[in-house]
Formats: sequence, C-alpha cells, structure tokens
Amino acid sequence: MRVLIGGYVPEEGRASILRTAYSIARHAAPMLGAGDEIQLLDAPGGDCGRAATHPKRVKLRKRFLNPARLACCRADVIHLIDNDHAYGIAPWNYRRTVVTCHDLMPYLLDPSLRSIFRGRAGRHFYARATQALARCAHVVCVSEFTRRTLLDIAACSEDRTSVIPQAVEAHFQPLDPGDDALGAFRRRHGLEGKRVVLHVGTCLPYKNIGGLLEIFRSLPEDVVLLKVGGTFAPEEQQLIARHGLEPRLAHRTQLSEPDLVLAYNAADLLLWPSRFEGFGLPVLEAMACGTPVVCSDGGALPEVAGEAARVHPVDDLAGMAASCVAILANPEEAAALRAAGLARAKAYTWEAAARAYCNVYHAVAAGRAP
Repeated sequence: MRVLIGGYVPEEGRASILRTAYSIARHAAPMLGAGDEIQLLDAPGGDCGRAATHPKRVKLRKRFLNPARLACCRADVIHLIDNDHAYGIAPWNYRRTVVTCHDLMPYLLDPSLRSIFRGRAGRHFYARATQALARCAHVVCVSEFTRRTLLDIAACSEDRTSVIPQAVEAHFQPLDPGDDALGAFRRRHGLEGKRVVLHVGTCLPYKNIGGLLEIFRSLPEDVVLLKVGGTFAPEEQQLIARHGLEPRLAHRTQLSEPDLVLAYNAADLLLWPSRFEGFGLPVLEAMACGTPVVCSDGGALPEVAGEAARVHPVDDLAGMAASCVAILANPEEAAALRAAGLARAKAYTWEAAARAYCNVYHAVAAGRAP
C-alpha cells in the first residue's frame, strides 16, 4: 500500500496544516506493514512558520498545479490534509481519497461567503471543495464539532466520517525558567520583567481580535500582549491607537516553531476568545508547554480544553478578563491550571493520531469502511 499526503502548499504559510501533514507522515511510517510506504507530495523544505510567498503564485499552485500532480499519481490512498483542497480531486480518484476536514468556518460566519472571500472565484472553489467531501472515500474531522458541522452542511454519509483529533509534538513542553534560550527570547521581544498574555493565530474575523484587545486593555498596565500571527485590521489598529495600547503590545506576524515553543513558555497565559474553532491547536500547544489557558466556548474549544482551562461564553469578555486577572495574581490558580493542562495534553499524541489514520488508510485501500 502506498499513501501520498497532499493538499497543502508550504509557501502558503499555514503552519498548523503543515505540522499536521509532516507529523502524520513521520509517525505513521513505522506503523505501516512491510512493503507499505507513506510519502508527502512536497517535502518540508524549511520551517513551518516561514512567511508566505506571492499570493498569486500560491493560488496557482493550490488550485491547478497540485491537483494536476495528484490526478496522475499512482498511490493506493491519497490523503488531502486540508479540506480547502478537495475541489481539485479528479473524479477517478474519489474512491481512494481521504480528506481531513479542519473546519467549515465560512458557512458558520456568513452563508454567502462574501465576508471571507473577496471574489467569485474564491466562493466557487470553496463550494466545490465542500461538495466534493460527499464523494470521497472517507472524511476525517479533527473534532466532533467539525463532524457535526460537516454533516449539517454537506451531503456526507455519516458512516464515511470519523473523528481523529490533532495533537502536539514532544518538543512542545515546559522549559526551565532559567533556560538561556528562553531568557534570550524575552530580551529579544522586550518581555523581560513583564507579565505576558499570549495570542497565537491569524486576525481573521472569527478570531475575535477586537474582543482580545478589549479584554487586554482592561488588564493591569504592566501586562504585555504578545500577539503571534496575522495582521491587524484597520478597525483593530484604530482601537490600539485610541486606547494607547501600542507600548504594551509585542506583535510578531510569524515565529519559527522553536521560537513558538519559547513564546508559550514565556507567557503567563494564553488568551483565546475565538468565535468558532474547528479544533484550536494553540490551546493544546499552550497546555503542553504548561501555560494556563483562558478561552471562549466557540466551536470545538470546550471539547479540546475540557476542565483544564477557564472557558467562557464567546461574548463574556468581562468573565475572560476576570479569569486572566485571577491567573496573573494568584500563583496557586496558575499552578492548578498548569497541572491540569499538562495532564490533558498528554492524551493528544501524534502516535495515537497516526495509528488511527493508518486504520483509515488500510480500510480505504481495501475498499471497505474504516
């Protein structure tokens, strides 16, 4: 059996998608039988946190070049690691294609998709991708929330879907507070002697960055917000300027993966007020690094966080702010969340995820349901 993992463009800069592809391939390889192999359509070729190249070049590769390469491949199983790429499945490959569905966020935020995609082409490709999921051999959802959303929106057969959660690699772990690299990271980003609230992710509308900034501005003035990823929208920039938050803000549009581990360890807590999440990998990464988490109940976040985080309704900005203050002011509260998060993160391993994917691969290759 030969498995080929595609459905991603390294230059697009979607770090969580790249980490998922590389982690599954790395951990599944030793689990396959003699004569079996698993390959990536594109080798890692660098850091998952690198910047994206020109958007037109990325779109050309995503919409035309990669689908053409997959259409003529000889793999027994084709695994598209991102449901955004499902529109490019050749009709003769449906019966051997597995797709990982991370979320269907545009349908939840705006059924017309007009607030997410600028033009007709984007809406066309996303609609085609969603329709294609119903014709694939199997769709793996990263959470039960995503699976329920998929079954509500697409004409997928329930018995051709399953849930395999995402996971974290072992290098996402707590570091000694005196670690030299951690000290250097703090100095490099102006965090020395500061209490740090961290947010990791894009600035897309569903991330609720306006809510993040409103919560942050209510926190004590010695608290710094380390924002990793994305570019602030004009209204968010205006909010920052209006409330004089710039001196308390450290914004990095990207970090390498080693630096991301340092960011989690440098933070006193992760604040994640998203309106919807198909999974919420930064919540899990923070827990694995021993960083307390305050988050909303948007989408799959309660499913991932369990009782190991302070979880509030999406619109309860005051409640999230109060939880942040309690964690920052109370070492016992922070320690309890740290211990609970570390214990919960241990249940999400790439070894377990890869084993589940191998079961799906073997079933699809044999023409039966997993």
